[in-house]
Order: sequence, then C-alpha cells, then structure tokens
Amino acid sequence: MDRPMTKDASSNELGFQQDRLTTLGVLSAGLVHEINNHLGYVLSNLRFVSEGVANLEVQLKNQEAWPTEARPLLAEWAKALAEALEGVQSIHKLVRDIKGFARGDSAERECFALQDVIESSLRVVGHELKHRALLEKHFEALLPPLHGNPSQIQQVFVNLLMNASQALEAPPGGLGKVEIRLSREEEGICATIRDNGCGISSEDLEKVCQPFFSKKPSGKGTGLGLFICRQLVAGHGGHMRVESRPGEGTSVQVWLPAQNPSPAVAEP
Repeated sequence: MDRPMTKDASSNELGFQQDRLTTLGVLSAGLVHEINNHLGYVLSNLRFVSEGVANLEVQLKNQEAWPTEARPLLAEWAKALAEALEGVQSIHKLVRDIKGFARGDSAERECFALQDVIESSLRVVGHELKHRALLEKHFEALLPPLHGNPSQIQQVFVNLLMNASQALEAPPGGLGKVEIRLSREEEGICATIRDNGCGISSEDLEKVCQPFFSKKPSGKGTGLGLFICRQLVAGHGGHMRVESRPGEGTSVQVWLPAQNPSPAVAEP
C-alpha cells in the first residue's frame, strides 16, 4: 500500500519541479536566441535571392535571345523562393512569440491590443490545436487597448488554449471545436474560450482554480495552471470565470479592464 505524501515531501517535489522549469526556461531562452540569429541569416539571404530572381526576370523578359523553355523554370524558382520566404517568416513570428512568452515574469507594462496577444498565443499552441480542433474566431471590431504586461496575458491564454485542446475528444471522422470570442463589456474586454470537450463535473468545477488540483495523469500537470491564470488576470484588475458541464464542454471567460494604468493587486 502506498504511503500518502507528506507535506514536506510535497514541498520538496514542488521545489524540484520549479528547479527543472527554471533550468528549462534558461535553456529555452538561449536556444530561442540562437534560432533567431540563424533565422535572421536565412531570411536575409532568401530576400536577396528572391529579389535577384525577380530583377533577372524583368531584365530578360523582353530579350528574344532568352530561351523560351527557361521562362517557366524561372517562374518556378520565384514561386519556390516566395513559399520558402513565407515559411521562414512564419517560423520567425513563432520564435518571437515564444520569446515573448518566456519573458512572462517581466514587470514591464504597456498598452497592447488583446487581439494581437490572442493571435500570438494561437501561434504558440497551433501544433496542439491543428489536429484536434476546428478553430472559430469572433473578434468584435474597434476593441479598446489594454494596459498591462502582454507576456503575462499571453501566458494566460496559452494555458487556456492548451486546456481546451487537451479536453477535446475528436469524434470519428471529425475534429473537436474551439471558439474564441472577444467583445467589449462594460469598461473592458471579455474574452471567451469555449470548447466542446469532455467537460468538468460540478464537484471538480469548484476546485479547478485551486492550487495543485489536477485531474490529469501523474506527470502531465502540476495543478497550477488555472490558479496562476486567475492570479495574473486579477493582477491586471480583471476576473476569470469557468463554466462547464460533463459531456458538453467548457467555457472560460476572462474580463480585463481597458487602459488600466494602476491594476489591482491579486490576493495571495
């Protein structure tokens, strides 16, 4: 019979996990920096070659001596370069978003657009959602800017989107569904992330935002995700609400105040 974990053992295990996460964060930051440097070279060279091919095509276009069979080949080169450039630019954006996500502990605050943070979060978790869900976005026009730490808010939505993805059980021959809705509400913005996954029982729903509560298998989660999300949202003067029913999915609403230069302090 397994003996229950004592408080000291639990604290030690949490300390070990935090140390591993800290080490991983430091390694990831250095790795992202190196990747970014190499991507810069690739982007620069691709642009140089792409511009050279475009100029060559213009110069040779009206020259009769230019072999006719070379024209489609040059067009194929230009298309291949354009596709490669587009792919590298997408990777560059993803690396930039991961770099911003890794800076979540920064205390710097600024004005930012929540819709931009949502798009960055989607790029970070895109590999998780791609094969699990059909994504629907409904962003109200002319949303007000927010004031705060965009990296911390990105951390909130990366976590919520990962939770939504992991809750999905794709039906035979189809995918689950994740809906993101942004709308103006009172003096701020309400962001709703809704999935049609397995849902949460009423008994567990009361505990999901408590620290260390998790229904995931051992090693798959620390039970701190939603707790940290709620703290970060509260630290920006906002609030978070979770609604769910077993078999019907889960809806998480995050309300954040517009242009709040002096956010409230989260309760410990």
